[in-house]
Amino acid sequence: MNRLVPACLMAGLALLALTFALGVRWGRHSAVTAAAQHAPVAVETLQPQLALRLGQINAHLLRLDALGKRLQQMAGIDSSEFDFDTRLPLALPPGGWGGLLELSEQRLDSREAQLLALETWVLSRRLDEALKPGGRPLRGAEVSSGYGDRQDPISGREALHQGVDFAALRGTTVVAVAAGVVAASGYQTGLGQYVDINHGNGYVTRYGHNQRALVVAGQVVARGQPIATLGSSGRATGPHLHFEVLRDGRPVDPLGYLGR
Repeated sequence: MNRLVPACLMAGLALLALTFALGVRWGRHSAVTAAAQHAPVAVETLQPQLALRLGQINAHLLRLDALGKRLQQMAGIDSSEFDFDTRLPLALPPGGWGGLLELSEQRLDSREAQLLALETWVLSRRLDEALKPGGRPLRGAEVSSGYGDRQDPISGREALHQGVDFAALRGTTVVAVAAGVVAASGYQTGLGQYVDINHGNGYVTRYGHNQRALVVAGQVVARGQPIATLGSSGRATGPHLHFEVLRDGRPVDPLGYLGR
């Protein structure tokens, strides 16, 4: 089972984290501005205010760290890749309260940067998975003819079958097996009415013998989106879908992708 949660949830959690961070940053600048305005006031007067502000910042840091660790766990990322471990000093660093405030601000900046990096990594991985071919182009249909050498159903001669066939009723909806961009949608001798979808990373899927196409070249499609209706156009003996997976321009056995 995929250990990643949907991208929208991950993005939402990351935005929640940034909301915490932005709230702290706004408050931080307010505190610094107030301190600057009251610079002549004795340090003893500012200490309780600084202590309160430090407590607020560290409370937010703890929340951000807990969120970061949870995101790492949900995404299956090694805990050593990111540092979401709030370590509070046991004593005041050089510079006293001011030094401690500066140290806390640096840690907050670090958490913001790490959460943004984690969000980018997760969304990138989700995108890669969404673009990789996987699943069946016809719901509930079984393969009627496999990939490889076979006796051509029309000529009777042995020939390479570059894809797999799915037999189904005319007009059955054909869906994209992954997200991508429609590279071609038209008619070709042999294939008949066909659709090619480019998924990036060298992957192209081809859907042939359609009754009609539901997409046009240049259109962005999502996994599971209807792209055509099944037919028997071109060189076909009856209604079926011819489905190919091409990797770097060469056909590969689609069976390795149907069960993803």
